[in-house]
Amino acid sequence: MTSLTWIAVGAGAAAAVALPLGAAVGLLSRPGPKVTSALLAFGAGALLFALSVEIVAEGLHEFGFVPLAAGAIVGGLVFEAASQLLNRQGAFLRKFAVAVRQISAERRRQERDLLEKLSRVHLLQTLPPEEIVPLVRAAEQVFLQPGEELFREGDAGSSLYVVSHGSLEVVRGGVRVAVVQAGDTVGEMAVVTGAPRSASITALEPTHLFRIPKHAFDDLVRSARRVRDTVSELINLRTEELKERLLVPHAVAEEWQARASAQLGEAAHERPSDREIEEAAHAQRHPVMGIWMGNLLDAIPESLVLGTTVVGAGVVSWPLLAGLFLANFPEAMSSSGIMRAAGLRRGTILAMWGSIVVVSGLCAGLGNLFLLGTSGPALGFIEGTAVGAMLVMIAETMLPEAFERGGAVVGLSTLVGFLAALAVKSLA
Repeated sequence: MTSLTWIAVGAGAAAAVALPLGAAVGLLSRPGPKVTSALLAFGAGALLFALSVEIVAEGLHEFGFVPLAAGAIVGGLVFEAASQLLNRQGAFLRKFAVAVRQISAERRRQERDLLEKLSRVHLLQTLPPEEIVPLVRAAEQVFLQPGEELFREGDAGSSLYVVSHGSLEVVRGGVRVAVVQAGDTVGEMAVVTGAPRSASITALEPTHLFRIPKHAFDDLVRSARRVRDTVSELINLRTEELKERLLVPHAVAEEWQARASAQLGEAAHERPSDREIEEAAHAQRHPVMGIWMGNLLDAIPESLVLGTTVVGAGVVSWPLLAGLFLANFPEAMSSSGIMRAAGLRRGTILAMWGSIVVVSGLCAGLGNLFLLGTSGPALGFIEGTAVGAMLVMIAETMLPEAFERGGAVVGLSTLVGFLAALAVKSLA
């Protein structure tokens, strides 16, 4: 290993050491969202200057447009594909803004699933779409394992359930009378009349249901005359005739579902709570590994950029190093809060960031070692690849993270960060 390689290793580790430092500050002091957002935007501004002036401007002069542009496109596409893949493994939990997008998308998918099931319930199909949205938003998820009871015969009727997938048996008086499948509803008569449950319900296999609380249903009855009229009719029917599964014609249900989905899409989603974030983490098979891989994905382009600059210039680019340090500190400070909300322990979070420091130094050194002797368009292409990946990372994670809770302070903070890197450049 040459002295330049060791310089690259040191530079990569020095830029990444801001990660555990920022994580420690975020875990110990819990800075407000405005402060965190301002620091994130500041770091993004510094990094944008360092990339555009230290890498792109000099690379354009030395290598020309084509190698840099081609590399940037490849780097951006590869980073985006890897990011999407890791997000499906739980890496989205490393950033609040990314978690908001992921959890909101999952929430919308669940709402569409619930609407498809509700569209066939006669009692609710009488509603216009604008009146069903609060009911859908009040729904909660329930997961049952085989043999687990949903409720027993004689229990108070406190909820209506819609089966998303799985199956349950209906037992009345000790005798199985029916099997409830995906798309069926359970318990509407007990919710309508307030009478005790007329049967016991037990899961036959892993089952997912949506629970609609009675208070939400009661609010709907009070606000919608059509529902009150339908309830009056249903109360006069025998529960055995209902079989707790009143269906409507397929075409009518599809038309109603389409109108309700459009109405639901117009309603704004609230930001996910800490409980929702923790539930999203528990739904992942290996959330810690996913988060670690996501953080590593963000750090690799930074390390490669530092390694290539040492190859090209023979010295560390101080404005770039400063920009990376200033960007990494608030990024880890912000990410540690979302990781803590996901249920990770403080020691695990700090160890995770510490390991990224080691890997970042190694990546910078390996990149430098691999690129020694490389010059011309090939080096320009590789530099462009790292730059493209970093620009996509800034646009997808850092700036959205800052705007998510920062508001108007973000624009000015980005400008100040840009000027701070300019000042470092002028001093260098």
